[in-house]
Amino acid sequence: MVAPALDHPPLALLGLLSCLAELTMAPWFALFEAWAVARLIRSPAFNRAVQKVYRKINRLPDFEQKNGGGRTGPSSLEHFKDEVKNQFRELTWQKRPPK
Repeated sequence: MVAPALDHPPLALLGLLSCLAELTMAPWFALFEAWAVARLIRSPAFNRAVQKVYRKINRLPDFEQKNGGGRTGPSSLEHFKDEVKNQFRELTWQKRPPK
């Protein structure tokens, strides 16, 4: 519940109306609202947006690097291919006799 601002009469009336609306709210709507808020808070897109705003307000640098994340060297697939080649060479290290 939001406490009404008592120093300004129209705001006080608006605050009282919002408090009254919360008290008369259907229980199913309160459950839906709680579910929707929980789902929003858990969503990755919402968290990324909040982090971006937080970094912008506090003038912090980005966590992720631009243009491929600063990766250098071969990819995981290249490492996997090299490993398979090396294992195959170790398996067949002796030359087979000619037919």
